[in-house]
Amino acid sequence: MNSKKSIAIAAALGGVAGLALAIQVRAGGDKVAFPENYAAGILYGTVDRYDTKQYREQYVMPAAIEAVHKGQPIPSGTVITMVEYKAQLDAEGNPVKDANGHLVKGELNGYAVMEKRTGWGAEYPDNIRNGEWEYQSFTADKKVNDKANLNACFQCHKPHAGQDFVISFASLRGTASTQTAPPPSGPGVVSIASFRFGPGQVTVAAGRAIRSFPPFWPASTTLS
Repeated sequence: MNSKKSIAIAAALGGVAGLALAIQVRAGGDKVAFPENYAAGILYGTVDRYDTKQYREQYVMPAAIEAVHKGQPIPSGTVITMVEYKAQLDAEGNPVKDANGHLVKGELNGYAVMEKRTGWGAEYPDNIRNGEWEYQSFTADKKVNDKANLNACFQCHKPHAGQDFVISFASLRGTASTQTAPPPSGPGVVSIASFRFGPGQVTVAAGRAIRSFPPFWPASTTLS
């Protein structure tokens, strides 16, 4: 009986801790205002999300690009804006591709923003903190998306501490979209110059060739 009570109490405390962290992350996101002048910065990368049928553009201010090219830390005040568009779809609901095989952007879907400021992040536990970065999500009309899970942003960027928690760090260092920049040195550093997400499953007729986009493969392929 006591064991069951202990488990119930532990579960309750865990739930309270999780709620407290969610509130803390949400409060941190409130520091990030919508970057009205993001388009005056540099468009340094694009992302095709086949899994969510989205096309994304990544913008940053020139000062951040300059610092990274010099091998310096990304400066305080840096704002990275990812503009999310719905991909254009054909009559069968499949994403339309341009001549280079990339998704074609359609309706604006929203914005994902990360901002770095000196002293930010000190209130987070070590297993969550992303240096001095905070995150916020905005809807297409530039209002805070209160349904966004900002904690997921921290979890996704956390493994990239070796490159200041910026997943697209290699693109920041690259001199051209087709040129892969040398990755920064250090243990546990992962540099991604570009990537594509494929669908979870592909069904094709037997004998039909499938064009792949390494390193991502569908989770399963069914031959009909």
